[in-house]
Amino acid sequence: MSKTAVVVFDPLQAVKNNDSKIDPARCPLCHRLNNCAHHNAQDSRQGCWCYDPGISFPESLLTRISPEQRSKACVCRDCAVGYLEKKVVLEP
Repeated sequence: MSKTAVVVFDPLQAVKNNDSKIDPARCPLCHRLNNCAHHNAQDSRQGCWCYDPGISFPESLLTRISPEQRSKACVCRDCAVGYLEKKVVLEP
């Protein structure tokens, strides 16, 4: 049985990488609010929905994000869970 590659993602680093052209409060896949608890956080230890052990961000999901948006805004819970459950991920 093959395991899906999971990328370790630091939301606070993504916010720091943002060059202000990408709205870090919006999911780069569906453009709805991503409810990232790190958007205005100074400490990446602050809890967020993305720390739920039942949610992962496989490389195959993250590659759906355009290169210019990668590591600049977090995927929303609906897109992450929908992808994991093999539902359609809303894309622009």
